[in-house]
Amino acid sequence: MTVVCDLPSISVVYSACYNMEVKALRADILFEIRNAVESVKKSTFSLGSDPVISKYRAFVESIGGRSSIKVYPEELLKKALSTGRIPYYNTVVDLVNLATLLTRIPISAVDADTVALPLRLTYLTRDIHTKDFRGRELRVTSGSIVLEDQVGRVVYVYPYRVTEAASVKLNTKNSILIGYGAPGVPTSMVVSSIRLVKKYIENYMYGVRCSHPEIARGTQ
Repeated sequence: MTVVCDLPSISVVYSACYNMEVKALRADILFEIRNAVESVKKSTFSLGSDPVISKYRAFVESIGGRSSIKVYPEELLKKALSTGRIPYYNTVVDLVNLATLLTRIPISAVDADTVALPLRLTYLTRDIHTKDFRGRELRVTSGSIVLEDQVGRVVYVYPYRVTEAASVKLNTKNSILIGYGAPGVPTSMVVSSIRLVKKYIENYMYGVRCSHPEIARGTQ
């Protein structure tokens, strides 16, 4: 597996997981997520002053504040704090969201058998209209930061969401888990976020093998 980062100010860390059996929902995973959401709600956590979220928000604003691009950990935390729950999709995406909620580091999961490697985090050189992994329209403007595969398909819009091009579905067998930093966010935090989601997936999915977290080529 190869992931390349063209932006030295962003740390990118990834792990490849093999032999997955993706399910729509699992009660034990939902129980783990509900406990995490309750923990967040009972804490003294404040979105407005969180030092990690603020770095992602400031970076997005510094590159033009793309109106349709949001900071996904912030969106998850808003949902948890306001409704007491976060959305459920499938077992892999749900575990990724759990790790994102707890670490506040954006993490994406892409189908390793659908993408053309290497993957590259870079600036988009054109405006595109695509769909997110839920099939909703997503306009991405030139200059946005995206993860592209070798044939130029946008598979993730930083630091927001996965597109439909290579999202993890129920028939996915192998996946790449990718964590993304921002200026001022230590690489060690990104590594820890991938270790956490890797642990969740290996603990909850029998027979899954995940590689040790690797720092993407070009990351400084």
